[in-house]
Amino acid sequence: GSDPLGVQLVQIDPSGTTFRGNGFAIGAGSDEALDVLTKGYRENLRLEEAIALNTKAIESLNGGGTAIEHGVITRETGKFVHQNGGKAPKPSALRTN
Repeated sequence: GSDPLGVQLVQIDPSGTTFRGNGFAIGAGSDEALDVLTKGYRENLRLEEAIALNTKAIESLNGGGTAIEHGVITRETGKFVHQNGGKAPKPSALRTN
């Protein structure tokens, strides 16, 4: 979301409690997905790399059998934008440095 503090990633659990952070994973396999996100995350990820990392985390659990759609909230507009028409960059788009 976007507020006076800036653009932030927020998870809201069923009780209404909010958590702010760099990445979240919920549901079955969330520990494994979060491990992939934690190992691949760095402050200077480009948008394409962040989407590819997210794709890698999901595909590490389902073997690539699910269509993945992404959305982005940009700092410039603070608005949600559907990204890539459901065609996510492959995990090979991740830089290793």
